[in-house]
This record gives sequence, C-alpha cells and structure tokens, in this order.
Amino acid sequence: MAVLFTEYFSKQYVTKWNSISAVICYFFMAIAFILPLILVTRTHNFWVSRLSYYEQPNVNHLNEALIVFQTTQGIVLILTFQIQNYDNNDDGITDRIKAKFTAMIDPSIIRSIVLIQQFSYEISTKVEADIKLTTYNLIQSPFGANRIEALGTIELIQRNTFALGSLKRVINYDSDDLYTQLQDKSILEFLDYVNQQNTTLEYRIENIHTIPGTGNIVEIDLDMRIPSLQQLVYVPGVLESLKIAWIQYLALLIPCIWVIYQLILGFAFKNRVLATQTKSNIQLLSKIR
Repeated sequence: MAVLFTEYFSKQYVTKWNSISAVICYFFMAIAFILPLILVTRTHNFWVSRLSYYEQPNVNHLNEALIVFQTTQGIVLILTFQIQNYDNNDDGITDRIKAKFTAMIDPSIIRSIVLIQQFSYEISTKVEADIKLTTYNLIQSPFGANRIEALGTIELIQRNTFALGSLKRVINYDSDDLYTQLQDKSILEFLDYVNQQNTTLEYRIENIHTIPGTGNIVEIDLDMRIPSLQQLVYVPGVLESLKIAWIQYLALLIPCIWVIYQLILGFAFKNRVLATQTKSNIQLLSKIR
C-alpha cells in the first residue's frame, strides 16, 4: 500500500502503489518537479553567464605622460610633470592622484591640449589582475589658456567580462613604455590601438576651469579621484552558476508542489475523485489509551 496524501489530524489516503489513483498521483507529482524546470530554463539568465560586483581598485600613476599642445604655430610636446598619489584613509589603496604639468609656452597661442597618461589598475577581490591602462583627454581652449584646473574621476570601461580565478594576471606590462610606443606610432594610431583594447580607462572630467592669459608659462592641474566602489563584470564559476540556477528552481518548485499536492490532489482525494482508502491514526491512538 502507498500513502498518497496525508490530511490534517493524521488522516491518510492510501491505495495500492500500482493502482490508477497512484499512477495519477505520480503523474501530477512528476509535473510538479518538471514544470518549474521548464519555466526557469525558458526564462532569461537562468544559467548566469556574467555577474558583477563592486571593489575599490588600487590605481597608481606610472609616471608616464605626454601633453600635446595644438597652437597657432604648430604642435608642441611637453614631457615634464609632477605626480602625487594620496591615500586619505591609510588603507594602502590610493584614493586620489594629483598631476601638475608646466610648459614654457605663450598661453595666447594655445587652441587645444591632448593629455595622455598611463596607470596601473589593480583588482584583487574576485578577479586577480594588474592592468596597465592609458587615458587620454582633449581640452579645447579657443581663447588660449594660462592655467587649467580639472577635477574628475578615473573609471574603468569593460567591453568583455573578466575571467574568474585566483591566478593573478598581469596585462599590458610586456609592451614598451609610452614614449617608445609613440616613436613607432603616431598619436592617432596609438589612441586607436588603446580604444581597441577590451579594457580601457577613462579620466572623466567633471569640472574644468580654464583661465586665459598672457606670458610664457602654462600650468595644468589635474585632480583625479578614484571611485571607492567600481563595478566590475566577471564570468562566474560553475559552482556559482549552479547555485543561482538552483535558487531559481527552488523558488518555483516550492509553490508548484504546494499547488499540485495540497490544492489539486488534496481536492481530488477529499472529494473522492480518486479512489482510495481512508485511514486515521486518531482511532488507533484512542484504542491504545
């Protein structure tokens, strides 16, 4: 005999395991397990292929920078600068980078400025990676510029997800330094090469103050903030994908079992739609007492 349904107060509905009522009950219970699986596999993102998390990256200036001044008399390259890294909360991670560039140029002839800088971008929470990345900015100054003050944030841009793993990956450090690369490529070719990389870095200028003037000195002050929470997209491991898939399956399985077992089969047994024998342990307990 097989117990097909148990009601409150120890009331049971039993029948032979190979009877028609038992077969119908098996069929509905199979639907209760298969239906949620079909629903979750047909929905979007059942098997997760990408996830994201937040981490404060460790960003440091590599002391490699190039400033290109477009003037009314041609192009002028400046290679001297000062870099300062600030760790405001003493946690070993840089929170702010300040760069100061000084050029001996007539400010009135400047029309635009190209800033090219290289950074070390390191992450270590879920993905171990140390990436050498380049930023570039174009600043327009149609009336010249004696002093430029810019405030912005360094942001990572991902075109592809990072692979999850504890093995630290060192990327782009095998290439030559900035000056050697610019000897082999023009500035436009170099910027095109940077844009084609899967991971790029952007110095997003939020506030800029340009002061026109005369003289023979141009000063550029850059204040670069590093976000305390940078969103990073990665490929989850097999166990993590299985965990998320299992949670989605259980979220549909539990209500589906309750509806089919308690409502549908319970209604069929209580109203004698399916032929069964009724047993109650209450009578047995009363005899024992």
